[in-house]
Formats: sequence, structure tokens, C-alpha cells
Amino acid sequence: MTDDPDKKLIELFNLGEQALIQKKYHEALRYGITAYEITQEKDRDGQGHLAMVHIFMACDRLLKDSTDKAVKQARKERADKLVCSFCDKKQSQVEKLIAGPNVFICNECVRLCIKIIDKETIIAGENPEALRWAEAAAAFARADYAAAAALYLPLAEKEDTEAQLWLGRCHAARKDHVEAMKWYRLSADEGNGAAHWEIGRMYKRGEGGLDKNDEEAWFRFRLAEKLGYRPADPDGYFAMHLSPDQMDAVVQRVKDWLYAYPLPPPEK
Repeated sequence: MTDDPDKKLIELFNLGEQALIQKKYHEALRYGITAYEITQEKDRDGQGHLAMVHIFMACDRLLKDSTDKAVKQARKERADKLVCSFCDKKQSQVEKLIAGPNVFICNECVRLCIKIIDKETIIAGENPEALRWAEAAAAFARADYAAAAALYLPLAEKEDTEAQLWLGRCHAARKDHVEAMKWYRLSADEGNGAAHWEIGRMYKRGEGGLDKNDEEAWFRFRLAEKLGYRPADPDGYFAMHLSPDQMDAVVQRVKDWLYAYPLPPPEK
């Protein structure tokens, strides 16, 4: 680089502009600072202002770039937390994730439901219940909760705990939380971990005719975890809102419940 101050400034400004174009913002900032320091050696107000403009531009781009990266990372982390309730694939692993009331289904499972319906339609006379399950899942996936509820109801009335769970979810999606709680409880009483989780969410939010109760919500979430559904407190909410004595009391309640209703032996 030349020793002539004027030529050196021009060269620094050109290098700074190239660095900005190439998104090398740290380099652009360095060129801008160097140019500004040269302008301070002599009275070069105009060139000093230009150097400051380069510095501000580089800082602005750096801030925007870091913000964009932070936003992308946050979106990725959020996408990784959302999973399909049917296949457990993360949002980032599928083309689309459709949200329901505390439940999600991915485009791949929707396609599978459609295939099942197509297949079961042919053999409906042999297995009408299988067709009903497939049609109910498809109705829920397309957010037709009234139709899904009508299909799940006969299955739920036969004390099928999964049907009771999904019937509850249909009612929750339609904001009928009292009816949703009715079916969640029936399913939970037979040891369905997902149903306990849904009840826990309702206690946490104060839905379904319930008063908001973090301790009862924590009990349901812990029980769901023990029944193999999902982690009880992934975000640390209850650790911050319950006392150690309340946490210990819940642990004992879970032990008592599991003693009264022991888990079936694992399938071989």
C-alpha cells in the first residue's frame, strides 16, 4: 500500500467497499477505522466523514448479519423442538408440519393416512374399524375436528384409550375443554401417558373448568414421563415455580400412583 496519505485513503475506501460487497464486514470495518485514523493526522474533515460512513456501514452490516444468524438459529432450534406426534420426526426433517391442539402431524404421515384409507376402503367390509381409524386420523390432519370426533366416538365408547385420547384432542381443538377433559381422564385412568400430559397442560393453563394448578400439572407431566410419553419439564418451568417440598410431594404421588396401577411388562 502506498505511503501517500491521499492515495492511501482512496485505496482504503476502495478496499472497504469491496469488502462490503463480499460481505467481509470485519475487514470493511478495519479499513474504515484505518482510513479515519489517517484523516485525523491532518485536517481532512470531508474524508473523515466518508471514513465514518464506511465505519457505520460496516457496523450496520455486522449487526444485521449477526441478527440474521441469530434469527435463523432460533428458528432452527424451534423447528427441532416441534415434532410430528405420529412419527416423531422434527420439523426440520419434513416438508411441512401441521399444528393441532397440542399435537402435530407431518406431510409424510398425512400421505400415509391417505394410502391407508385407499387401501382400507377396498377391504372395509373385512375390517371396518381399521377404516374408521384411518378416516379419523385423516379428518384430524385436515383440521375437520367435528368429523374426526364423530369417527373416534364409537371407538372411545368401546374403552379404547387411544381413541379416547384423540377424541379429547378433537374437543380441545374445538375449545370444548370440559368435554376434552372428560375423555382425557378416561384415557389417563387406564395408564395412557399422553392423556396425562394433556391433563397436565390443562391444569397449567387453567382450562376445562379447572383452576390453574402448577403442582397438579407437574404431577401429570411427571406421570406421563414415567409412562414413557415425553420429558416432564424440558424448559425448567416447574423447577422455577414450585418449591422443593412441592416437587418432593409430586415425586411421592407418582410413586404411589405407579404402585396402585403397575405398568405392564415390556413386550418381548
